[in-house]
Amino acid sequence: TVSVLYWATSAMLRRSCAWRWGEAPRTYPFPKPFNRTPYDEDRHKVARRSQFTERQAAPEWMTKGSDGFGTGVGLHRAHPLSPLEGNVQPAERRDGQNVSLIFRATTSGFRHPSGSRLYFRGGKVPQPNSHPYLTGEPCPVYGWRILDHDVVRKFEAPVQDKEKVTYKPYVAQHEARLYEDRSGDAPQLPAGDGAGGAPPPAKPKAPGGKQPKDKPLLKRLFFWQ
Repeated sequence: TVSVLYWATSAMLRRSCAWRWGEAPRTYPFPKPFNRTPYDEDRHKVARRSQFTERQAAPEWMTKGSDGFGTGVGLHRAHPLSPLEGNVQPAERRDGQNVSLIFRATTSGFRHPSGSRLYFRGGKVPQPNSHPYLTGEPCPVYGWRILDHDVVRKFEAPVQDKEKVTYKPYVAQHEARLYEDRSGDAPQLPAGDGAGGAPPPAKPKAPGGKQPKDKPLLKRLFFWQ
């Protein structure tokens, strides 16, 4: 009997706690975000939905944002729990009575009884707040005659710095020519035998002679400086 009484009192004490059977699992110190709502993610497919289909009062941060200034992130309009509507209006509010004149002109233009469209014929959508400046008048000879030259905007062509250019043409060919004969603009070098100082100046080869397969190192890399 003592054990039965102990079990009953412990069950009563446990019942007096805040948790209920069938609750979604909790993470301290908050319950899950959509606890006891139809949008609860942690309920099983076969759980009895009739217990928690009542609409719970949504917390204020869902509508008004997470801070008191309205800058915090709340629920998006397209979220099913948001009291706000999406940006798609019903069809009875999209007729000509509810769509503004400027919006209709910018998207569709006006059709004249003659069949032409007056403000916008399709293609690039006009921006009414940024209009082109009037520079002149129509001319029967050239099509358009500019009267106000100060209104026409001048755009400078982009100039690339000669020092910062990445590719200098003909550098490789010039270096190759420089190594072949140094007698052009350089001071006259003493003729050496290749052992000590400067290399000997290159002599023109006979047309019938065979070119050696292995070029000297100076001829092979002329990109290195």
